[in-house]
Amino acid sequence: MRFLEREGYDVSYQTDVDTDADPDSLLRHRLVIVNGHDEYWTVAMRDGFDAAVAAGTNLAFMGSNDAYWNIRYEDDRHTILTYKSLYDPNPDTTQKTAMFREIGRPECLLLGVEHYGIIRETVGGLDYVVTAAGAADPWLAGTGLSAGDTIAGVVGREHDTVSGYPGCQHPGEVTLFHYDGSQDGIPADATRYTAPSGARVFATGAQEFSLALDGYRADDTTAPAIPVGTDRSAPVDPRVQQFMRNALDDLTRPEAPVQVRRSKESNGWRVRTGWPGDPRIVGRLVYRVRSDGQQVLVCTGHAPCYPPKATEPGTYRYMAEYVDAWGGTSAPAFSTSWTHP
Repeated sequence: MRFLEREGYDVSYQTDVDTDADPDSLLRHRLVIVNGHDEYWTVAMRDGFDAAVAAGTNLAFMGSNDAYWNIRYEDDRHTILTYKSLYDPNPDTTQKTAMFREIGRPECLLLGVEHYGIIRETVGGLDYVVTAAGAADPWLAGTGLSAGDTIAGVVGREHDTVSGYPGCQHPGEVTLFHYDGSQDGIPADATRYTAPSGARVFATGAQEFSLALDGYRADDTTAPAIPVGTDRSAPVDPRVQQFMRNALDDLTRPEAPVQVRRSKESNGWRVRTGWPGDPRIVGRLVYRVRSDGQQVLVCTGHAPCYPPKATEPGTYRYMAEYVDAWGGTSAPAFSTSWTHP
């Protein structure tokens, strides 16, 4: 939270109780961040998050062991009730207050990772290692992180992973950082996948990951002392801070067009980009881009795009972006190029 506020992001906050009472509230945001160790969820919360991803809302799980136990609220949401067991007498298995994976909704179907275990306090903070896929990913651009580099002390206290859970891996899911479990037998993974809606879901897989973003405990004399030798002492890492800026830049945007195609029709050239299912995408921008970087806006809105012909010689391609209800633009997508004599 300190990192987000200091960096100037437009942030609002709500509690789990708010989400349970109004799951559709998640749809009012381009990105929903689950900020910490959010272990206990109601079915209404899980339904709300699943619906948000299906509608194109991006998610970032900044801790670990999220959405693990199913609970229910009672006494006008003043009391949490959970049996933490399938012995819950509710005859409806899908509503029993047990682990979500025990009632047919494993958390990895939403997060992309699944809780694996708890670090022993005597082990201390553990390190993530940048994977080859992570080093090549746009989210690591300008961070100075390369394949094999370590991020110190962030893998604790509870770990999430894609390892050992068949069926957890989403199509195209990329593991950005990995801990192999060599010191405590509990592997961890930070991953991102793209849902069919175009929503991106990022999970750090590590409960202490956000400690690399802010030095509150180190630079504030009013903060509680950190016991020596515990796993609560990950240092601030400027490389991780830049990684988070890159990730948030992407996660606060709508999805990009899947394709940009230039085709010949009887009344001229037409540029096709398709249209996403996310109703919060309200517009489209199409530019003609010359190889020297010159850009000309040729189409806006949702109407068919019939751009005027290029008049200057050069090599061109079309670039398209979606615009959402908050005025955010997607990452650009490009057509193939052609040369105008």
